[in-house]
Amino acid sequence: MTFCSDRSGRNQVWLCDAGGGRPRQLTFLDAGNTSGGRFSPDGGRILFLSDASGNMDLYLTTPDGKEPVLLTPSKRLESAPSWSRDGAWIYFGSNREDDMQVWKMRPEPGAPAVRVTRGGGYAPIESADGKTLYYARAGPSWTLRKVPTAGGEETEVLPHIVNWGAFDVTAAYLYYVTTADRKGQLRRRRLAYGSDELRLVLEKPYTFGLAAAPDDSAILWAQLDHHSSELMLIEKLE
Repeated sequence: MTFCSDRSGRNQVWLCDAGGGRPRQLTFLDAGNTSGGRFSPDGGRILFLSDASGNMDLYLTTPDGKEPVLLTPSKRLESAPSWSRDGAWIYFGSNREDDMQVWKMRPEPGAPAVRVTRGGGYAPIESADGKTLYYARAGPSWTLRKVPTAGGEETEVLPHIVNWGAFDVTAAYLYYVTTADRKGQLRRRRLAYGSDELRLVLEKPYTFGLAAAPDDSAILWAQLDHHSSELMLIEKLE
């Protein structure tokens, strides 16, 4: 799996096995933020984002660390990318026309982008059957919405999620986190019936990021284990 870490000095994309073992750094870009890694459905490519070009753009690499390829050489913000289930498209958030909207493009450098949402959108994730696109929308608080991938009405699914990284979708369920503080709830909604159930009360504050295994056997999320600051002393200042 992929994850973001600053353990080498700045945010980069890393790989590890499913249990968190054998971590290795995948990207080595000279950037303030390199993150958001996502495997393609066939496992042969990794999509991620970075501000190495001076603004946030989308890049493509491989699990063996092939030289990253810049996909979106624009002066606009491109962020929160994901793959279509067949690997033919990349979805992402961008402000290239007005405010943040969901766009899609072929996974090729400089490919033309097609606008998907009209009412605002970010962090898109396609349903397992490829028929529905779930995405977050900013406002007084983050909400979760959906739209048919073939085009159609944009509708609300949840009136509140913690942030745009606080949801994921499998074939059977929509997973989400309710609040970021301690005792926040990790819940799931059955897509076929709309029933909603509590899966876990979080013992520590949630931060950012949620991912569910495709077969619903495991869930990953990020939490704050501790927060501290240190006093530093420099002697013999001239």
